[in-house]
Amino acid sequence: MTYYAQFNNFFLNSSGYRIDKIDVGTPKANINKYELVRADGQIVTSQNYNQRTIKITGNINVNSLDDMYIKLDTLKANLVGIDKNLDVFFDSSKRRYIATVENFSYKTEGYYCTWEIIFTADALGRELDYANMSFGTYIASGTTYTNNIEGSYKSTPILRLTVNEAVPFWTSAYLEIKNAVTNQRMRITKTWGWSDIVDINGETKSVSIYPTATTLLDDCDTVTSWTSSTATLSVDAANMKQGVGAIKAVMGSANQFCNFSRLNYATTVDLGAAIGYIIVPIFIPTPTAGAVSYLRWTMGSDATTATNSLYWNITTQYDGSAIATNAWNYIKVNLATSPTLTTGTPVRTAIKSINISIVGTSATMQLNGALLDYLAIQKASIVSEALDYEGTFPDLNLASCSITLTDEFTDRSIAVTGTYYKRYL
Repeated sequence: MTYYAQFNNFFLNSSGYRIDKIDVGTPKANINKYELVRADGQIVTSQNYNQRTIKITGNINVNSLDDMYIKLDTLKANLVGIDKNLDVFFDSSKRRYIATVENFSYKTEGYYCTWEIIFTADALGRELDYANMSFGTYIASGTTYTNNIEGSYKSTPILRLTVNEAVPFWTSAYLEIKNAVTNQRMRITKTWGWSDIVDINGETKSVSIYPTATTLLDDCDTVTSWTSSTATLSVDAANMKQGVGAIKAVMGSANQFCNFSRLNYATTVDLGAAIGYIIVPIFIPTPTAGAVSYLRWTMGSDATTATNSLYWNITTQYDGSAIATNAWNYIKVNLATSPTLTTGTPVRTAIKSINISIVGTSATMQLNGALLDYLAIQKASIVSEALDYEGTFPDLNLASCSITLTDEFTDRSIAVTGTYYKRYL
């Protein structure tokens, strides 16, 4: 058998060094037990593993006394450090332990030296490389993903959740991950942004997030500053999605547009290509006449959108589904994409006017009861921060293991990826 070992990136088999034997021992078990009061015997309530001792013996074989002491000093210098990676190789089998040198001893005879290193290590070894888990896009609460977990001891997942879209994006909601077999679950609760990235690391027992910055463009709780060229506007306090109301538009006659306009903002708004994207929650009623074709988002840097403006024609909702009638639609305007049309030379970092139009297939369209609510700008972050959670990280039991995700969103599109380390006793 050929032995190899590496501690904190230093090979104990490099030139002049040789490993004679590696003994990884067995992990120490901590057993929680109680003696019975009125009967013989005891009750064991739990068992977990604490640490293990790994002993590596070897030699230094060089051609001079000076070389031997240089090699010995180099070996000593590379054994310093707490909780470093100790990689042990037995032929093709590889294990990694988190270890600290507990004792180092050696004996010299001329320029030949034998040495022994005793490491205190974590109880469990793991493979050096991740094993991939199969998840996919999470679109329904209570989705279960099943993977075959290998190794000889339970492991923990390392997950990344990319919240592409989550409704509502203005209310705190939870996302829960659980293993029903082990009865373990963890829950993350926050006001989610579209493009939030959450890293759940079961190895380090930490959760971090790349948070999306959400900027409110208008809460649509009042019609102040809003006008329409084709409809009468009012506040609907019964059918809003957020806050105390939504802006309601009723068309008095047929037209190709049903529009909401907020013109000449007192303070300009930066809606440049790098600012992210805008979410437009809009209820489109069943047309009284005609049919709906698409939604148009227009913005400009003047007091109106007639000059120095640009617009996007959008034919689907955020998830690619068709724009629906008699339903709330969530329209995503990606400001990084090229607009459908630009008029003049709008200054996108200083937008003063916006217009949202529901466009019909012809001038015969008429809508009564379109609603607009809570316009927000979403921008992803590249800087992570710690995130609180409730519960415990779920273990991955060996063989067939199911992890279930649940939430309290109305709609969601979340990409889930995951890995784990195969662990061994």
